[in-house]
Amino acid sequence: MTKITDDELEARVRAVAGVSPAQNAGVAASLTHVLDQLSDPDIRSGLTPKPVWWRRRPVLGAALGVIIAVGVVGVPAAAAVQWLAHTGMFGGQGTEVDKSEWIGLDASDAPSAIRGLYPAWMPLPAGTTRADAEATVGSLYHRSVDEAQEETPGHVLTQETDIRRMFESYGRCTWYRAWIDADQTRDEAALALATKTIDEATGWPATVSTDGSGVVDHLREVARSAGDGDRDAIVAAYGIDGCAPFTGNLGG
Repeated sequence: MTKITDDELEARVRAVAGVSPAQNAGVAASLTHVLDQLSDPDIRSGLTPKPVWWRRRPVLGAALGVIIAVGVVGVPAAAAVQWLAHTGMFGGQGTEVDKSEWIGLDASDAPSAIRGLYPAWMPLPAGTTRADAEATVGSLYHRSVDEAQEETPGHVLTQETDIRRMFESYGRCTWYRAWIDADQTRDEAALALATKTIDEATGWPATVSTDGSGVVDHLREVARSAGDGDRDAIVAAYGIDGCAPFTGNLGG
């Protein structure tokens, strides 16, 4: 966890309130009011817990899991403002490339914000729908909020790109499962479609844009295995890529 002083935290949040082009005037004024309250030594000394910055943790234990951040900022009740999923904060805090918005996962409108980030272009196998994807991904984030707040009370955030990548991970897992099922039933048409889509999925944008440690190379290897008809490799990838939370455990 990166530690900063209270004054440094205040300066960063004031910068968000004052210069973010996505921040509307009402939200900016509310943030400024909170920070003015925090500037009062008597109020600041009574905060529990003391202000700290974001602590990042994985949502899933999978190799392709998504990262969230837990932020703890004590705010007096009189200075409380409505917490919205679209925070108006972009990039920073542990990211060097991703400049997408931080989404407040514990906000009341978080479910609709998550649904709004579903990649409508993403193909899904027959029998799987967008509603399935939204329900599954939304449920995983809801669970992650509960777990994070048990460890550290405070706001829970992840970046917009991470949510898009979570949806892409869901989509890939559905095609892994479709490939495995088609191979089992010897459905050549379904197998060919799954093989083609697994190969195309190596270029899905949120995954590619966040690849810093060989993820895309791994996906290309999986795609080659699908083309070679290597069932054992696809079953192994289903486990390595953490597909069970998305599409269930494989049967014996």
